[in-house]
Formats: sequence, structure tokens, C-alpha cells
Amino acid sequence: MPSRVTKSDKRTRIINAALTVFSRDGFQNSKIEDIARAADIGKGTLYEYFSSKDELFLEVFTSFKESVLSKYWVVLDDGDDPLSQLKMMAIICAEICADEKTEMKFLAQFSFECLSRKEGNKLSELLNEYNEEIAALISGIIKEGIEDGLLKPLDVAILSKNYADALFGMLMRYQLSGDKISLLASSQLLFDVFLKGAGTFSGRYVDRKE
Repeated sequence: MPSRVTKSDKRTRIINAALTVFSRDGFQNSKIEDIARAADIGKGTLYEYFSSKDELFLEVFTSFKESVLSKYWVVLDDGDDPLSQLKMMAIICAEICADEKTEMKFLAQFSFECLSRKEGNKLSELLNEYNEEIAALISGIIKEGIEDGLLKPLDVAILSKNYADALFGMLMRYQLSGDKISLLASSQLLFDVFLKGAGTFSGRYVDRKE
């Protein structure tokens, strides 16, 4: 007897189908009919879960955001010290680029759609919230690094935003390059440049896990 498909399962299937279609076609060229077909449901059924293409687009981004943030939270448990945590965040960012290509294409499409709309739109607000949440996570790590004497007592908010922007920039640069840049080298360079300006010692930092 086939297992019963729950509403939660169907909602997830719709979001995954929308991710594929949006990442491939962009927001403007994507059609609800195509998403419903990819999810193997009727168009009317899709509207039982999402009232519009905009709502679905936002939900796909929210799902992406939660997935990325959950990966970054891992560094709080696995990092031996604040510097290794910051380095791991850069490595995780690189791994996301390499392993989740559909999600990266969607992020590029989402960012493009944000820029094409008027200021203050819901998409931009959600993207800003995503960057702020990452910056807040980084802020806690940097504060601990300053307290431990590993980082200079500089403005935490500025350092956090710069590091968060650098992570986001690496995501976008890799996507635009067509996989032509070295992710490992990029993540190491990102961390080294940050440490050169904010660290309290000279030389290349090597954590205990290397």
C-alpha cells in the first residue's frame, strides 16, 4: 500500500520544484504551470499552498536561508577557538558553492530580482535580514576573539558586516565565474585577508585541526 502524502510533504515538494524552476528560468520567466508540473501536481493544488508566485519565491528563499544558517551554526560547536570558527565559516561557504549549485543559481536570480525592483521591496528586506543574521553570528565570534586577545579591539559591527559581505561576495563571484575559481583558495584568502587586518599576530594562522 503506497504511503500517504502529507500536506507537509507536498509543500516541500512544491518548494523544491520551485527552486529548480526559479534557478533555471529566473523569476520573471518562471510560470506557475511549470512549477506545478515539476512538482507533479495540478496548478489549482499549488494555489492551495501558495497564493502567488511572489509568495512562493519568498518561501524558496526562506528555505534556502534556513538551510545555510543551520550549516553556519555548526561552527559554534566544532570550532576550537574564534579564529577557527571564522575560518570554518569561509570553508562552509565554499562547500555550499561547490555542493549546492542549484541553490547558488537561485540566490543569483533572487539577488537580480531584488535589484530590478524598487527600494524597500519585500525581497530586499528578506535578503538584508539574511545578511544581518549571518553578521550577528559572526559578531558573537568576533567579540569572543577580541576578549581572548586574538583579534584587535576594532569596531565589532564593521568587522562583522565586512566578513559577512565577503562571504556573500564569494558566493556571487563563484556563481558568476562559471565555476572557474578555486573555492579552497578563495576561502583561505578571505580568511587570511581578514586576519591580516584584524588579527593580533603576524603570519598564517593554523588551527589545531590542520
